[in-house]
Amino acid sequence: MFDTLCDQAGKSKLKFETRSYQEMVESQIKKINDDSQQLNLLKKKVAEEQQHSQVLAESLGRLSEKLRQTTAEYGIMRQQTRLQHEQNKEELGAKEQYFKEKINVIYQAIKSKEDNFEKLQRAARERVERLNATPINNEDQHSATELEENSRSITIQEKKMEEFEAEREKLMKGHQDRRLAITQRYWEELIELEEGFEKKLTLLMRKYNPDRLEEETTDSLEGRDKRGARDIETE
Repeated sequence: MFDTLCDQAGKSKLKFETRSYQEMVESQIKKINDDSQQLNLLKKKVAEEQQHSQVLAESLGRLSEKLRQTTAEYGIMRQQTRLQHEQNKEELGAKEQYFKEKINVIYQAIKSKEDNFEKLQRAARERVERLNATPINNEDQHSATELEENSRSITIQEKKMEEFEAEREKLMKGHQDRRLAITQRYWEELIELEEGFEKKLTLLMRKYNPDRLEEETTDSLEGRDKRGARDIETE
């Protein structure tokens, strides 16, 4: 009987050990399967990252080539812009020369009119002086009257010339003041225009500065890499 009990106890122990071993094996198999599945997921993730990196590399190559072409095109465009600027300067110079010539024509017309006016005044003065130089007989009352009239005519003519010179000086001063104001306003507006263009161009170049664009691209790529690393850790 004792042998029978021992035999049963041995069988129970063996059965327990067998079950424990089987559970251990199953647990190890499950762990291996889980690890294998995790490894497969990781391999898949790595493969996707490698494929993504390859796509990025190809895209980067295309973008680099496009950037090179764009830079070359920009250089050509800038050269064309400079040539256009020089052409505009030449056209502006030609227009400025045209207007200067028109103004010179007006100046010549004014000078010609002033010369003619001065000749008329000089001729009138000479006529009066010739009349005054004629010998006068004391008994010739008619000649004395003419002399008095000539003297009065000279006085009137001199007064008129003084009035003319005063009004001419006033007219010239007003003309010069208006001309100076127009010229000053023209240069002030031109300077304001060029300064405004310089500021806008500076802001535009600052916006598209290659160093700034490179920093923004680097920050974007670093952010994407960090997000990808967090995704792998989460899985």
